[in-house]
Amino acid sequence: MRIERPGYQGLSSEFIQAGQELGLPHTDLNGYYTKGIDYIYYPIRRGSRDAVFNAFIKPARRRPNLTIFKFAHVNKILFKDGNVAHGVVFDRHGEQRTVYAT
Repeated sequence: MRIERPGYQGLSSEFIQAGQELGLPHTDLNGYYTKGIDYIYYPIRRGSRDAVFNAFIKPARRRPNLTIFKFAHVNKILFKDGNVAHGVVFDRHGEQRTVYAT
Protein backbone atom coordinates (compact mmCIF):
# COMPACT_ATOMS: atom_id res chain seq x y z
CA MET A 1 0.00 0.00 0.00
CA ARG A 2 1.23 3.42 -0.85
CA ILE A 3 1.01 5.93 2.02
CA GLU A 4 1.12 9.63 1.19
CA ARG A 5 -0.28 13.01 2.04
CA PRO A 6 -3.50 13.85 0.20
CA GLY A 7 -3.35 16.48 -2.52
CA TYR A 8 -5.45 18.95 -0.56
CA GLN A 9 -3.91 20.01 2.75
CA GLY A 10 -6.32 22.74 3.87
CA LEU A 11 -4.97 24.48 6.99
CA SER A 12 -2.56 21.66 7.91
CA SER A 13 0.57 23.80 7.59
CA GLU A 14 -0.93 26.46 9.86
CA PHE A 15 -1.89 23.86 12.49
CA ILE A 16 1.63 22.38 12.40
CA GLN A 17 3.16 25.83 12.77
CA ALA A 18 0.82 26.61 15.69
CA GLY A 19 1.75 23.33 17.36
CA GLN A 20 5.44 24.10 16.98
CA GLU A 21 4.88 27.53 18.53
CA LEU A 22 3.31 25.74 21.51
CA GLY A 23 6.38 23.53 21.85
CA LEU A 24 5.28 20.38 20.00
CA PRO A 25 7.98 18.89 17.80
CA HIS A 26 7.27 18.35 14.10
CA THR A 27 7.78 14.59 13.97
CA ASP A 28 6.93 11.57 11.84
CA LEU A 29 3.83 10.14 13.54
CA ASN A 30 4.51 6.74 11.94
CA GLY A 31 7.96 6.57 13.51
CA TYR A 32 9.17 5.19 16.82
CA TYR A 33 8.76 8.42 18.80
CA THR A 34 5.27 9.73 18.05
CA LYS A 35 4.79 12.64 20.43
CA GLY A 36 4.43 15.70 18.28
CA ILE A 37 2.56 17.05 15.29
CA ASP A 38 2.64 16.20 11.61
CA TYR A 39 0.55 15.92 8.47
CA ILE A 40 -1.92 13.04 8.28
CA TYR A 41 -0.94 10.44 5.70
CA TYR A 42 -3.44 8.17 3.96
CA PRO A 43 -3.22 5.06 1.82
CA ILE A 44 -3.97 6.61 -1.58
CA ARG A 45 -4.13 4.92 -4.98
CA ARG A 46 -5.19 6.60 -8.21
CA GLY A 47 -6.26 9.73 -6.34
CA SER A 48 -8.63 8.13 -3.83
CA ARG A 49 -8.24 6.52 -0.42
CA ASP A 50 -7.33 2.86 -0.64
CA ALA A 51 -8.42 0.09 1.71
CA VAL A 52 -6.90 -3.22 2.83
CA PHE A 53 -9.60 -5.16 0.99
CA ASN A 54 -8.86 -3.48 -2.35
CA ALA A 55 -5.09 -3.57 -1.91
CA PHE A 56 -4.58 -7.14 -0.68
CA ILE A 57 -7.68 -9.35 -0.44
CA LYS A 58 -9.54 -8.49 -3.66
CA PRO A 59 -6.61 -9.32 -5.99
CA ALA A 60 -5.91 -12.66 -4.21
CA ARG A 61 -9.37 -13.89 -3.18
CA ARG A 62 -9.88 -16.18 -6.18
CA ARG A 63 -6.60 -18.05 -5.69
CA PRO A 64 -7.18 -21.79 -5.26
CA ASN A 65 -4.61 -22.01 -2.45
CA LEU A 66 -6.28 -19.34 -0.28
CA THR A 67 -9.21 -19.77 2.12
CA ILE A 68 -10.85 -16.67 3.59
CA PHE A 69 -13.09 -16.95 6.65
CA LYS A 70 -15.56 -14.18 7.45
CA PHE A 71 -16.39 -13.47 11.10
CA ALA A 72 -13.00 -14.79 12.29
CA HIS A 73 -10.73 -13.16 14.86
CA VAL A 74 -7.05 -14.13 14.86
CA ASN A 75 -5.70 -14.65 18.38
CA LYS A 76 -2.17 -15.75 17.60
CA ILE A 77 0.19 -16.03 14.65
CA LEU A 78 2.32 -19.19 14.80
CA PHE A 79 5.98 -18.78 13.88
CA LYS A 80 8.77 -21.24 13.17
CA ASP A 81 12.45 -20.58 12.57
CA GLY A 82 12.29 -17.16 14.19
CA ASN A 83 10.07 -15.00 12.03
CA VAL A 84 8.45 -17.28 9.43
CA ALA A 85 4.69 -17.48 9.96
CA HIS A 86 3.28 -20.96 9.33
CA GLY A 87 -0.19 -20.83 10.87
CA VAL A 88 -2.77 -18.98 12.96
CA VAL A 89 -5.03 -19.65 15.94
CA PHE A 90 -8.41 -17.97 15.52
CA ASP A 91 -11.97 -17.86 16.88
CA ARG A 92 -14.98 -18.16 14.60
CA HIS A 93 -18.55 -18.40 15.85
CA GLY A 94 -17.32 -19.22 19.37
CA GLU A 95 -15.07 -22.07 18.27
CA GLN A 96 -11.28 -21.86 18.42
CA ARG A 97 -9.41 -23.30 15.44
CA THR A 98 -5.80 -23.68 14.41
CA VAL A 99 -4.81 -23.72 10.73
CA TYR A 100 -1.42 -24.14 9.11
CA ALA A 101 0.00 -22.96 5.81
CA THR A 102 0.87 -25.70 3.32
